[in-house]
Amino acid sequence: MDKIKVELPFATLLPDFIYQFLSAEQVDKAIFTCLELEDVRDALIDASEPELKEIKDFLSVIEDSTQEEAEDEEENEDPDDIIISKESGLENMMEEVDAEFDEIDDENYHKYTPGELKYIFEKIIYNIDLVYNYCLKLTGVPLTLSIGFRLVDDDEFREASLAVDFLHMEEKPDTAEEAFVVPMKNHLVSDDIVARAYFFYEPEYKRFYKKQFDEIADLITLKGFVGENGEGPRPEFH
Repeated sequence: MDKIKVELPFATLLPDFIYQFLSAEQVDKAIFTCLELEDVRDALIDASEPELKEIKDFLSVIEDSTQEEAEDEEENEDPDDIIISKESGLENMMEEVDAEFDEIDDENYHKYTPGELKYIFEKIIYNIDLVYNYCLKLTGVPLTLSIGFRLVDDDEFREASLAVDFLHMEEKPDTAEEAFVVPMKNHLVSDDIVARAYFFYEPEYKRFYKKQFDEIADLITLKGFVGENGEGPRPEFH
């Protein structure tokens, strides 16, 4: 299994790692997605713990902004634009319908900034025991958050994703085939839950991804690193 060239001393440094990685010039700044945050939002709808308020507020803003954009688009829509003439034929009609659905899908994807992702990952990790249990109750599976992004080199763009798995200590992680692992010395994010992170990519362009990952890894500095071995004080669990 391939590994990137940065080893995190603690999994609790993942938010800083995510921020620095996505801020690198090799990463296209046009789009960062994390659709699983919608599951987190749904899982926490009825949660009453005050420590989850900031997470709920952040995710509700996403929902509200997406809804407002959809309503504005509907209000500004010209009725003439959605009339399909009989002469256009079934094939043209289906092409237009497909295009409209693609546009709707694009609008409903909330695009994040590196700072927003750092913030929400920090809040989730800070309250991981509560968030994990609520999400497990909703979905029936361990929590995974996957950030979609694009790498760029000159005019070449390639899709990739960073998946962060949260597991109870007794749970075994799935084997990550065709992925670059983010090495960590300490995977714990609480007394009972560990985190693991993987970069998934298009296998036929592995050389491209490795080059980009290596270049970004050389630029990353994390506050938990002290000395060559990355030794430092262990952050407190929350």
